[in-house]
Amino acid sequence: MLSVLASGTLTRDPMECTSAAGKPYATALLRVPCEDADALHCSLIAFAPDVVRALMALAKGDSLAVAGRAKGVNRDEEQGQGTKRPSNRGAALRPAAPLFD
Repeated sequence: MLSVLASGTLTRDPMECTSAAGKPYATALLRVPCEDADALHCSLIAFAPDVVRALMALAKGDSLAVAGRAKGVNRDEEQGQGTKRPSNRGAALRPAAPLFD
């Protein structure tokens, strides 16, 4: 696991979901620009209730900075294309700056 701080823009509206245990969580896709490479697309999952509310208050195109645990996932490699796309996942995911007082 890596600890990361990433900032970028949402490429779609966040989605609120409910786990099998009945607990809410939210997902989003963040486009993170890179100086000398193609942008990274990071899948975000938020579990903490305050972070779920904050993420759901945003929309496609909004800027966002997140900090949390990250796990590298190479989804395209499974399909034979070999493009790496990291995924930010974990209960520790928090906005880098408070969105609510």
